[in-house]
Amino acid sequence: MKRAACGPTPAAATGSSRAWTRAGAPASLASRVSPSRILTVKYSPAGVRKWLKTWSGGGPDDDEPNGMVLGTKGGVYVGGQPTGKGDISQAALLKYQR
Repeated sequence: MKRAACGPTPAAATGSSRAWTRAGAPASLASRVSPSRILTVKYSPAGVRKWLKTWSGGGPDDDEPNGMVLGTKGGVYVGGQPTGKGDISQAALLKYQR
């Protein structure tokens, strides 16, 4: 998991849905584990989960996040590598609002 935090502001984490489910995620996510998707979680400054998002590139194989940044207005930006059809390299930039 990749994590971001800045002082008293909210924190966020991103990683693969497969790794997070292995670490004790709710059973409701079990159906999303294969293939792995990009999973992002945002927390309040008190450590309470505000939201959880999964994203799929639509391909048959795993999608993986490569980095994450918290915006100055509370948005979360995640860069990743989705899988698509064929051997074409792809990139994704996900933006989540507060």
